[in-house]
Parts: sequence; C-alpha cells; structure tokens
Amino acid sequence: MARGSSLSDDRVIDEVNKNFIAVDNNISDQGWPADTPALEPWERWLSLHPGNAHNGFTTSVVMSPNGTMALGTSGSGYIGEWHTSICYDPDKYLGFLQGAQQKFGQYATIQNQPESYQKMVQLSQLQRQVMMENRSRSHPEYSRSQN
Repeated sequence: MARGSSLSDDRVIDEVNKNFIAVDNNISDQGWPADTPALEPWERWLSLHPGNAHNGFTTSVVMSPNGTMALGTSGSGYIGEWHTSICYDPDKYLGFLQGAQQKFGQYATIQNQPESYQKMVQLSQLQRQVMMENRSRSHPEYSRSQN
C-alpha cells in the first residue's frame, strides 16, 4: 500500500510525525480496534463484502482524538489502483493529510460549542462531508456521476 510510496516520502513522513499519531492496525491479525466508532463504516462495508477480506483491506483513516469521527481517508490502496490511488502519490497524500487537519479544525470548533441540537447537526454534516469525500476517492466513477 502506501508504505512503498506515499508513506516512504520524506515530506509525508515529516507531516505525519508533526501533526498525527500514526497507528498501524492489521485487522486480519488484530481485528477491529475496540471503541472506535469512526471505523464503523469500514467495518460494516467489510462485513457486507466478506469475499474482500481475504484480499486485504488497505486505507489510511484520520480520526478525531477520541475515535468517534473519521476526519479523512485516503480511499482504497489496492495495488490495481496504483495509477489513481492517493496512497501511491505523495503529493495527493499530503493533500489528504492537510484536508484531514482542516476537518479537525472544524471538528474542534464544533466540539467547543455547548451541547445543542445545532452542534449535533454540525457534527453530522461534517461526517457526511468526510464520507462523501471518501466515496469519491474510493470510487471515482461515483463522483463523476454526481456532477
């Protein structure tokens, strides 16, 4: 996946070291991490497509510090998608990381608000935006059909 390309790029390494906490989780060996609702969409997808489990499941996900919300994803990192996947293009991977940082800024601003219906709506809208971006990264044909 990205280890041989984007995650081997010095600029990406510097960005991750400065602004993120990197965790490598091989769900085939370690299972899904407990108490991480941010990963539920991927866990649900894989449970609905069990045939894909034996092929591996490669992506990078940036989550909120408490593990409740996905703030960005690199999309699919399958070898067959090397020509379009962010995982194989360090410039695009840096853009993904910077976008996730921007989403974290939005998330933090919303989290600092008092509990209210409006706060819940804003968090829901942010999550929807992140998932739509994920869908367009993982399935470029989806984003073309939405334009």
